Amino acid sequence: MYHLRLIKALSYTGLVSATQKNPDTFTEDKAIADDAVASGYFTLIEDEAEEEQQEAKYHLDKAQLDEMKFDDLKKLAADMGIDITGIKKKADLVDAIAAVEVEPGEPVDDENEVDYGEDAGSPTMIELQEQ
Repeated sequence: MYHLRLIKALSYTGLVSATQKNPDTFTEDKAIADDAVASGYFTLIEDEAEEEQQEAKYHLDKAQLDEMKFDDLKKLAADMGIDITGIKKKADLVDAIAAVEVEPGEPVDDENEVDYGEDAGSPTMIELQEQ
């Protein structure tokens, strides 16, 4: 969806229509949006949701990091390229890791997870050994 705003004139009627009172118009056709902008009467407004998503900053959850062992945190910090020289306390290590911005990735599917169905309940040791 392309969001166009009338910037020049009191009203415009053509490929799209807009007035001074209602300067915003929307179209799904890229060619129409491009032609309207090329006319000089409209400007393309970037979608605010896309802007917010681009500006969003993500960090690892401190509560989850607190549950990890100190050695695992050190490995994670190394994998993330964080310099942990001089950090001796777990809380300081958690803070250092949580302070680093991360990009969200795709959800991880656990390949080793076994689906027993909704009504199966917990498997017995024999059932586990048979798999």
